[in-house]
Amino acid sequence: MCSSTITGDTGDDNIMRLGDPRRPLTVPPLSFVKTRGQPGGEDLDILVPQLLYLPRALYNSPWETKKDIAFFRGKYTCSHMWEQLYGLRDACPRNALAYMSERDRRAGNATALDVGLTQTLPETRPESSIPYRLGEHPQLDLPIVPKVSIGRHAPHKWLLNLEGMVCAYRLSQLMAVNSLILHQRTPYFEYFYRSIRPGQHFLEFWNTTVRADGGRGGSRLLGIEEDVYGAVEAARALEQTSPGRIHGMVRNSQQFAAKLLTLRMRMRYYRAALLGYKALFPDMDEYITRYIAAARKHGFLG
Repeated sequence: MCSSTITGDTGDDNIMRLGDPRRPLTVPPLSFVKTRGQPGGEDLDILVPQLLYLPRALYNSPWETKKDIAFFRGKYTCSHMWEQLYGLRDACPRNALAYMSERDRRAGNATALDVGLTQTLPETRPESSIPYRLGEHPQLDLPIVPKVSIGRHAPHKWLLNLEGMVCAYRLSQLMAVNSLILHQRTPYFEYFYRSIRPGQHFLEFWNTTVRADGGRGGSRLLGIEEDVYGAVEAARALEQTSPGRIHGMVRNSQQFAAKLLTLRMRMRYYRAALLGYKALFPDMDEYITRYIAAARKHGFLG
């Protein structure tokens, strides 16, 4: 988790719902992430950019040489947002897609997904579905694969953006690659998400509805399996019928990243947010003076 203390308020991933409107907060916190449609999620947090995981360059690979597969590499991280909806203890997007990718590989049918986890899954109890079970599918040990830099994502046509603890801060980096992003529908969003659109900068997937399991008592079968395969097929079909739309989304995405998601632009956004925030409080100058003096006294500032 990335966090920082800014004028007494917390800039955070927002996992702990510090800005929950049900809490008696006197001022809104600064957050890297907000949450839609969840208890306590409709808060007044002020979104600011995180400054660690951001595009460093634009990465290009000739489209005609790219692999026609949906690619992802990342750590095992999970928001646990989907457990209640799907009725599984650890309904984690990264686990689910890594399971399906490995299952396809062992069956000699890995034509849609190339999803791998770069760290060992946590130790689990017998009731856990890790290594992942999808409904009644068998348990399957998942291999650990090497990390892959963002630049080495470029030889793949379709890049999967999967949430982690929250939104994972990966989207802005993937937008710097000249591949089409398949973006998981998620309640989490960063400061720039409201300026990009499905069908203009990326395509969406991740079915948030639950199928019945044939009357066996519960809704345990996930509606995501056919959803991700369907998303890949839809992207392929769009490339065949309207290649200009595919390349237009890729171009829009890269241009957005190059123009608005750089460190320089994030710092300008931060400055505007902090100045606007400061203007809300007439005694802010006095408070900052006291805060800095206390920080120096405790050795936090030079």
